[in-house]
Amino acid sequence: MRTFAWTSAAAAVLLASVSFVVPAHAQDQSKLKPKDIPRLMEEADKFIAANDIAKAQAYLKAVIGLDPKQSQAAFKLGKLCEAQKDWECTLTNYQLALGALTGADKAQADMGLATGHLQAGRYADAAEHAGAALALDPSRAQAHVIRAESLVKLKSPEALAACEAAVKAVPDSAVAHAALGEALVAAGRMADAEAPLKKTLELDPKQPAASAQLAQVLAAKKDHPGTIAAASQALSADPARKDLYALRGRAYLATGDEAKAVQDLHTAAAANPNDKALLLALATLQHKQGRLDAAAQQYRAVIAIDPKLGEAQLGLADVLVTNNDLANAKTPATAAAALLADNARAQYLLGRVLEYDKQYDQALAAYGNAVKLDPSIAGAHYGQGRILREQKKDVPGALAAMEKAVALDAADPGILTELGAVLYESKQVDRTIQTLEKAVSTPDYANPMGLAVLGLALKDKKEYGKAIPHLEKAAELAPKWWMPRWGAAWSYFGSFKTGCPCGPEDQARVQKMQAHYDQMVTLGGKDPALAERVKMLASGLKIK
Repeated sequence: MRTFAWTSAAAAVLLASVSFVVPAHAQDQSKLKPKDIPRLMEEADKFIAANDIAKAQAYLKAVIGLDPKQSQAAFKLGKLCEAQKDWECTLTNYQLALGALTGADKAQADMGLATGHLQAGRYADAAEHAGAALALDPSRAQAHVIRAESLVKLKSPEALAACEAAVKAVPDSAVAHAALGEALVAAGRMADAEAPLKKTLELDPKQPAASAQLAQVLAAKKDHPGTIAAASQALSADPARKDLYALRGRAYLATGDEAKAVQDLHTAAAANPNDKALLLALATLQHKQGRLDAAAQQYRAVIAIDPKLGEAQLGLADVLVTNNDLANAKTPATAAAALLADNARAQYLLGRVLEYDKQYDQALAAYGNAVKLDPSIAGAHYGQGRILREQKKDVPGALAAMEKAVALDAADPGILTELGAVLYESKQVDRTIQTLEKAVSTPDYANPMGLAVLGLALKDKKEYGKAIPHLEKAAELAPKWWMPRWGAAWSYFGSFKTGCPCGPEDQARVQKMQAHYDQMVTLGGKDPALAERVKMLASGLKIK
């Protein structure tokens, strides 16, 4: 057994201090002799019997001051100090007495030393003395508890067995159950730890450490209401446990209580600005809430800590693409696709930034990877169709991709517009009109291509009155595009009856036709047939 490091010093301390603590009638310290020890012990015993602790302690200290080897005096003084929870005094005197004690007295001294060392945080000494007490007297149940608690603190491989023995010896000890729960957690047996931790709180609800550990156990099994309850109980007793705000915040998030979740996560993040998992959870929540600028800030903070965290790169890329900041989205999107090669969303976002960068072959490949990984991403089919129609001139391929996109998201005006355009190029005029009329009915629709193609399809069906407003709106939205002007000019021409222009209204139409044609030519459009008809009507000729 290890020796108490300050044994020799203890006697000197007692000897130096005894003159200040012995009552006057116990004689001046300088007059006391070893022969007085029996009388001093007798007096001490009287005061112990009378429960006059202060005087008893004074006489016992006087005895030890005269002879540090007086083990019974040290033992009795140790017991008095232990009762007063004066742990320094307890440790000093039990250690002085220990070498000369036997049997039950030695067991009690070991027990007192174990208790004192535990209070002082000297867990190795506490475990050793508790074990010694049990070896002398197996009935000392509390020694099991002290040994178990100490071995848990030491992370000893013997801790779990010691805790199980403690719970068996003292089944109503909250401390024993708490130690068992902690030992099971340390052993990776989170599920098994739940029962002893709950038993701890049943026996003593005011155990914040047990509540905190139970919250961690319940979080691991995704018992979100239980996590919230346990973490709240722990925080009510110990608000400084910032880690529990993170735990509870994630549980709130899982239960859909976003307001409480963001409050807890902010509190935790303020205390742990380098906790990447915490910052990522906060960023994800802000992203979900549509607070995109705040989410981007948190994602960037995570990336600064760990650039290889694919979820953060993916989140930042998603936010930037949503904000149409495709130039700045390229770096995180590229990183996310590399780090999360099997993530369909990452491949889709890579396709978006590559398409923006006019790397059409690479973009088409990324969109293809996305739909292989997850065929339900409408945007990936949409991207494929867009590139196939606009860049590859593959109308059948574009139509197939857009049909898949609209089947997945029939309400997206962008997808409907692109489908309408490829249907028109496929000569499916009726479907073009049906598709684009649905698109342009979307509130605040302002896509000049959709309006122009719808106008052209209506023109082809000779529905000139319906075509003209769409074509003129497209020309207004895209003032440098000649195509809507061309379609509008032809639509005005088609609206004249045989033998007309007739009257002021027709003359106004002639002027509008002329204006659209002139603007078309200015923008680079050419159509000799249209030019001939404009010239004819401007000269006053009628339609035959």
